[in-house]
Amino acid sequence: GGLEDLCKQMLDLGMYEDARQTYVQIVRMYHTSIQDDALPSETDAQLARAIIGLCAALSRLGHAKDALKHIEEAVAIFRYLSEHNTIYKSGLSVALNNMANYSRDADAIFPALGIIDEAVALREKLASRAPE
Repeated sequence: GGLEDLCKQMLDLGMYEDARQTYVQIVRMYHTSIQDDALPSETDAQLARAIIGLCAALSRLGHAKDALKHIEEAVAIFRYLSEHNTIYKSGLSVALNNMANYSRDADAIFPALGIIDEAVALREKLASRAPE
């Protein structure tokens, strides 16, 4: 959406704190709009992508531990969504890769190794299905 695009531009321009603040508002908006008993939907995926953006801003601000804490929610959302529709496996792969990076940056090396193994296996599986 438009706000997410603006946040990406802010990140590209080095406006990390502005991007972080905007992503916090976007994440709150999605949390408010998602009903607990609702079926998995694209709104859940949008929430997960917004969380990934928030984590990117946090990481660039030097807050890897905070990014790691938040990325766990995005991974959980994409895991849940990908159980219902394989189209979300690529999002899960991105979230896992980012989780491994934040684990490494937060000096949690051993968890990072397991996470990156899972991300690589998932990407290899996705690549084997992709048309040439």
